Amino acid sequence: MSASLGRRALAEAVGSAALVAVVVGSGIQATGLSRDVGVQLLANSLATVFGLGVLIVLLGPVSGAHFNPVVTLAAWLTDRRAGDGFKARDVAAYVPAQIVGATAGAVVADAITVNPAVVEAMSEAGIGISAETPKILTVEAVQASDVVITMGCGDACPVFPGKTYLDGKSDDPAGQGVDGVRPIRGEIEGRVRALLTDLGVQPRA
Repeated sequence: MSASLGRRALAEAVGSAALVAVVVGSGIQATGLSRDVGVQLLANSLATVFGLGVLIVLLGPVSGAHFNPVVTLAAWLTDRRAGDGFKARDVAAYVPAQIVGATAGAVVADAITVNPAVVEAMSEAGIGISAETPKILTVEAVQASDVVITMGCGDACPVFPGKTYLDGKSDDPAGQGVDGVRPIRGEIEGRVRALLTDLGVQPRA
């Protein structure tokens, strides 16, 4: 590896983030693919294997593609006995980069993945959202809207004169099964129907 230590540490951070995002994201999606635990594990394993393979090919020549503090420590101990190769300063750069990258990957995977329980609950109501991803409420979106519905963002929400703002707090579906999501779905549906009535729009049956 001829790359500088900084570049190698960056490659480890990026690789760790991507690998964790693949593992976590595919695991979440697999739970919505089937109720069979074996099928879920197979889907998660295949995604992990192919994701890791791509990352090793892309980043291996740069940093060695450790993506794991245990692998880094093992490489250091092995090279230490041989008297050359991986040094303590490499470990000091790799391990924090891997931890930060893995944390970022987990956060990103969670943020861009729709809760499988929510997908199933909405499917029961005839609404398919499996291909959807959470989206950030942007200033441009608020500015282009007539009615802005938020759920507890408070002062963090952008405010423009002339817009109608409705804010309501609902239970968080995170970590809940379908049985826990159904009441949340019903509550939000009630709010939407009430809003449509206020706007003079006939809600669908």
